[in-house]
Amino acid sequence: MIVDFHMHLPGGHMFERWTTAQFLKMMDDSGIDAGVIFTIDGFFTENYVESNNLLYNQTSECPSRLIPFCSVNPRQGQLAVEETRRSLSELGMKGIKFHPWLQGFSPLQFNIMDPICELAIEFDVPIIFHDGTPPYSAPLQIGFLASRFPQCKMILGHGGLFDMWQEAVIAVNRNENLSVCLCGTAPQAIFSKIVSSVEPDRLLFGTDAGFGKDNYMPRYRVDEVLKMPLKESTKEGMLYKNAYRLLKMADQAK
Repeated sequence: MIVDFHMHLPGGHMFERWTTAQFLKMMDDSGIDAGVIFTIDGFFTENYVESNNLLYNQTSECPSRLIPFCSVNPRQGQLAVEETRRSLSELGMKGIKFHPWLQGFSPLQFNIMDPICELAIEFDVPIIFHDGTPPYSAPLQIGFLASRFPQCKMILGHGGLFDMWQEAVIAVNRNENLSVCLCGTAPQAIFSKIVSSVEPDRLLFGTDAGFGKDNYMPRYRVDEVLKMPLKESTKEGMLYKNAYRLLKMADQAK
């Protein structure tokens, strides 16, 4: 069983569109059973209602496998709060995705971030952040936000990428509510260091699938993890059990 906790389903506004059928075939070819799905196009527009509706429509074609996370730009203030609430309550989305570097805000702007974090706690859904590209997506910035809301489930979306993986390890180890998704993370030697440096129940797996039409990268990422000499319990947790717990699907992880 594999749950990919970091996938994008482009709608065609700025990136080549994937149909839901094409996306599911890519998942099948890569051995991915379910995926947490984010927008791409939405990070380049202020019309988050449109991008969330589009993602909802695409993932609704196969809700058992495609798990949508909404996005908003917190700089929109009350509009962002209202759209987050609508996406979680009316559309039933299962979490929130932020890309602070592209969206142009800092996780440390508490006046705009606090209301979103409070909503995530109210609906008991996780928030995943792009991380690894300063100035706005440093793991310790996200970790500090996590420390202010210990009841809010937060995730580093890339494990610090190539240059900030050690900072990602520090951030996760400081905050019990912070997990790390190993997606686009540095080569296998560093990947292994991250796995061995944090608690196994804080590890998630992702491929960043959805850029372009090539399905090679998801297959490569899956094969890379399956071949790693990990404890079976660690591998199972990273590939699906931890995801089930965060998404409140624990009954399937027994």
